[in-house]
Amino acid sequence: MATKTEKILQDYVMAWNDHDVNHILAFLSEDCVYNESFSTTGKRGTAQLTEQINARLARFPNLQFVTGSLSKCDSCTWSMSLGWSGTDAKSSKVFWSYGVTNFEVHKHEICSERYYEIIGNVHAET
Repeated sequence: MATKTEKILQDYVMAWNDHDVNHILAFLSEDCVYNESFSTTGKRGTAQLTEQINARLARFPNLQFVTGSLSKCDSCTWSMSLGWSGTDAKSSKVFWSYGVTNFEVHKHEICSERYYEIIGNVHAET
């Protein structure tokens, strides 16, 4: 049976697959930090994350995530293998990525998310 945190993280990914911005944001703390290994800038807080989420969903209107293993690293950090794919709305090019996301969860809210791409084609054109 999944723990409360495991359920939160699984439901968070499902919210992304449903393209429901408000539902995605409901899982994040107000000062949540998001970073990607192929980006030099991170996003922090509801306003920046809302902008980031809307931009990602606009760019990839058929964006879908597939989850793999989920493991607890310490009392508040979890690691999930994760892949995604989507067709770019402007170029019709299919992008994909597979990697690991580390989540920090406090009081049933995601307060930090860091995606580490292992393999994919998105980093060259983002």
